[in-house]
Amino acid sequence: MHSHIAGVGRLFFNRPFSQPARTNTQHEDHAFPESWFPFSTATLEDPFTGNQGSLFRGDGSDPKLVETNTSTEYWQKGASLLTTDPLGKTDVALPDNSRVYMIAGSQHGGRAGATTDPGPNVNPRNPHNPMPAVRALLVALDDWVVNGTAPPPSRVPTLADGTLVEPDKTGFPAVPGAAVVKITNRVALPSGDHTYRTLVCRVDQDGNEVAGIRLPDIAVPLATYTGWNEYKQPYPKGELADRDGSYLVFPADKIAQRYKGRTDYAAKVQAVVEQLLKDRLLLQEDAEQYLEKARAEQRVAA
Repeated sequence: MHSHIAGVGRLFFNRPFSQPARTNTQHEDHAFPESWFPFSTATLEDPFTGNQGSLFRGDGSDPKLVETNTSTEYWQKGASLLTTDPLGKTDVALPDNSRVYMIAGSQHGGRAGATTDPGPNVNPRNPHNPMPAVRALLVALDDWVVNGTAPPPSRVPTLADGTLVEPDKTGFPAVPGAAVVKITNRVALPSGDHTYRTLVCRVDQDGNEVAGIRLPDIAVPLATYTGWNEYKQPYPKGELADRDGSYLVFPADKIAQRYKGRTDYAAKVQAVVEQLLKDRLLLQEDAEQYLEKARAEQRVAA
């Protein structure tokens, strides 16, 4: 099974008056019971109810599971709870047949050719395409099922290495004119009485996430890419956009200071591509497209 962009959300069905098309985000279907314990494939205890549970049955019927999420799922869908206890205090070990990956700097529903038009948001929308990583992991899942070759280890922000943090402690830099969001969509009991602790990824000095799968656009950046954005009026100031990320292009002088020229930039992209290929997080066809794009990048001086 390959689950993409679900976070800890599940289908609201097999219950009285269920509506499986509902999806709980900050402003859409916010009160609908889409996310409830258990959240992880690890066996854990709900601190509020005392119940123990796992997404897996542990009876031999569980699938080989690959879960991929964009950055948005950490802000909107509690994705950190896939790999922590419900109070977000400790990292947890997943079963051998479970993997979780965050694709850094990507937004929910990201794809090739996505618009940068702000739409209903303050910041331009995030065009970063997570699908090269998704394709590589789908091939790895197939190899796991057919040949027994285990996929790459999970790659997510963690508490242990300090990359999983509160949303107001990411270290996001000041960017002139940009809105910065510092809240997540909460994951709570259906009654609303108790809230689970959801965390997000720390960022580097550019505002790009430091953990997860860092594709070339993030590892050798020409812009800042986030999984969050802020709605503009008539929404009140500071309101988290339901699905959109942000795209904040570096000033030309910053790009010129960072890269000596297009050859230098392409060499840095090639180093990242080669490592991703080695780690089985990128396919050769996508690697070649990244290199071709880097060699022709007009934002970097020749």
